[in-house]
Amino acid sequence: MDSNQYRLPTALIIPLIQFFVVVFLFIALLNDQRDLTVLTLVVIVIVAGTKFWSRLSPAKIHCKSILDRQRVFPGERLILSTRVQNAKVLPVLVQLSAFFEKSFQSAENSTSPQKECSLLWYQEVDFKWHLTAVQRGVYQIGPAELRVGDLFGFYARKQNTASPLEIVVYPRLIPLRSVALPRRDFFGIPGAKSPIEDPVYVYGTREYQSGRPARYIHWKASARFRQLQEKICEPAAQEKILLLVDVARFAEQGAHAEFEKILEIAATAAVRFDRSGFAVGLATNGTLKGEGSNVLPIGRGLRQVPKILETLARLQMTPLADLADILRRGLKLPWGTTGFSVSYESGASFREILAFFKHRRVPVVSVVCRPPSRTGAEQKSPSSRFFSLEDICMEEPV
Repeated sequence: MDSNQYRLPTALIIPLIQFFVVVFLFIALLNDQRDLTVLTLVVIVIVAGTKFWSRLSPAKIHCKSILDRQRVFPGERLILSTRVQNAKVLPVLVQLSAFFEKSFQSAENSTSPQKECSLLWYQEVDFKWHLTAVQRGVYQIGPAELRVGDLFGFYARKQNTASPLEIVVYPRLIPLRSVALPRRDFFGIPGAKSPIEDPVYVYGTREYQSGRPARYIHWKASARFRQLQEKICEPAAQEKILLLVDVARFAEQGAHAEFEKILEIAATAAVRFDRSGFAVGLATNGTLKGEGSNVLPIGRGLRQVPKILETLARLQMTPLADLADILRRGLKLPWGTTGFSVSYESGASFREILAFFKHRRVPVVSVVCRPPSRTGAEQKSPSSRFFSLEDICMEEPV
């Protein structure tokens, strides 16, 4: 925030006014005007004292901002807390301004609400803002602008604050119609009824039991606990879903709303599949804002779905390469995998993806913004099913 956005506390800090005060002091001394001399001296002392006070104010001022949570869905609220501490004897006046992007709504009904208070010696104060996430994406809040100065508020100096805080807003979860997927359980009896463990799906660790094969040892967990830990695997193979998000053509067509819609479909499908006990993975050809990977191997666990949702939150419409090329770079598909694809249309790039999965005998369920004609070759393929936004969404598509 620029300095001119702050209210001018007094005209005495204007250099021209200070010059006239000095002139009046000189005139008062020449004419032996005691009252005017005392008045101008008091003004000069106040101005000089507050200016010196403000120079000492930034010393030992500590500022720290935290968020109650950094990953939310649209419509959820979060709290930004900033603690300012005055670790010295000199009292100061604190002015704090936080800056929010348009994708957040503040209870203060302002994009940059300002808070102000005075801090006495060794005193601290907490400022809080209640924010509501509006739109999917990855955003930064801050850094907050902190100004400290004398208690009169005549002079204020900027103080460095902590680095910006990152907030990840997941895609919105929407109601979807159920889609039948071909089940191909590896051992035929899923869940705890099967006596055979599937080594692909690790959902925890425990202390290593003697006599167990060495391939079940979890070396990273063993190093962390400083004793041998073994993997706890699911007792039977489960449905495996690979989510495919093809960002091609969205940027060319300017289909921003449709892009957000397919991400909402992919996020909802990932959550629904996970709740059904399926193993879920993700592959996309879009650029990611910040850190992350375009390919998340199929798996289960407490962190799998949050990783998928965060990848979708960071996803941009700019493609890195053809999705089929990314899949050919060594992506391992376990037996029984089913593809769940979302894309703009069934063009040449999409046909390459279908050919990739057809060669590996993997069925694909596809959701496209522009579905193919009923007489298309893709629609005749028994290994692929096509749905439009109207077919799968239980609300009006964008």
